[in-house]
Amino acid sequence: MASKASRRGKSRSNQGNDPFWERKPDKAKELSETRRVAQIAWKRVNPWRIFVVLLLLVGPMLGLAGLVFPAQETPETPVADFAPSGKTQATMYVENWLKDGSPLEEGRILSWDGVTDEKAQTGSGSSKRSVPLVVHSFTLADKAGDVWEATLTVRKSDGSPVSEPMLEKDPTPELKPSETPDWSGTLGLTNIQSTDPAGVVVEKWAQAYMGSSSQQLTVLVADPDGKHAYRAADIGEVQSATVEKAAYLNRGHVNQKESTSNWAVARVGIEVLPWNAKKDSQPVQLDYDVLLKDPDSGSAKVVAWGAVGTGAELKAYRNAVTGTAADALRNGDEKDGDDTEDTTGEDTTGDGTTGTAGGTDTGATTEGTQEGAQQ
Repeated sequence: MASKASRRGKSRSNQGNDPFWERKPDKAKELSETRRVAQIAWKRVNPWRIFVVLLLLVGPMLGLAGLVFPAQETPETPVADFAPSGKTQATMYVENWLKDGSPLEEGRILSWDGVTDEKAQTGSGSSKRSVPLVVHSFTLADKAGDVWEATLTVRKSDGSPVSEPMLEKDPTPELKPSETPDWSGTLGLTNIQSTDPAGVVVEKWAQAYMGSSSQQLTVLVADPDGKHAYRAADIGEVQSATVEKAAYLNRGHVNQKESTSNWAVARVGIEVLPWNAKKDSQPVQLDYDVLLKDPDSGSAKVVAWGAVGTGAELKAYRNAVTGTAADALRNGDEKDGDDTEDTTGEDTTGDGTTGTAGGTDTGATTEGTQEGAQQ
């Protein structure tokens, strides 16, 4: 026991002769030794060897990735040339040809359709040379309404024609209007017969608008603003006016149970015989969207009209004329005055009207109804 105690009591300087299992580790010395070994190893490493090893490892991987995901070339964006060589000369040549020398009766150019580049050769042997050409394409029409395709070849250098135009008939089918889609933001379609109040007022509006009396049209619209007037189109005599489709708008007094309101839009087809029509001429068809106020009542009125497709966005009394032009129209003078359309009217009542003048619908909510959104 004495020998063990004396051994434990030895100073640290005398522990060098002790067995290794009884020695305490010198952490500072071990860390210093590790750093020294690492420094020696780093000095012995050749940096180029590391680069070569990385290249051998990464190179094949990059090559494989290129095979699996090949780089896509960005296609060149084509640039339209609206003034190609010889366009003006070719157009003038075809116009003169149509006036004198064309087989088409009263032929005319409908459109210039583009060009293609071609090459030709002149001479022979050692004198042979290439001549750049440009072929211009045109669409023509004749008196009978037939459509033709014409091409004219000109020199690219100066635009001079190298031949007469080539002509062939275009087998374009007769174009007819397709079925137009319904309006958005409506409560659903409804039927309006010619004997219904709305059907009757639509026919009267068509006769007044196609006719020559602006006074009659102004009275029929019944604009609450006495300073407004409405100009008749003065096109011809109406043969028929048909409501092709109609829908209640989600505006004004809305009955949710019956999906109705006091505002509706209708698409009207008008057959009119123009004033200057020749004898035995057929009526022409014109189509409009119209805005109807109180369509189900005996006081139904057409209060706005516009192009097909715009019906749901029409504002009441948008077609009004103001200023001196309105004064002239109310007095029956169709030509005097400045033709100024009223563009300041705002739908301030939330039901399609343009103001709060007396006699207009205030759009107040009642039981079983709701106030529609403004346009």
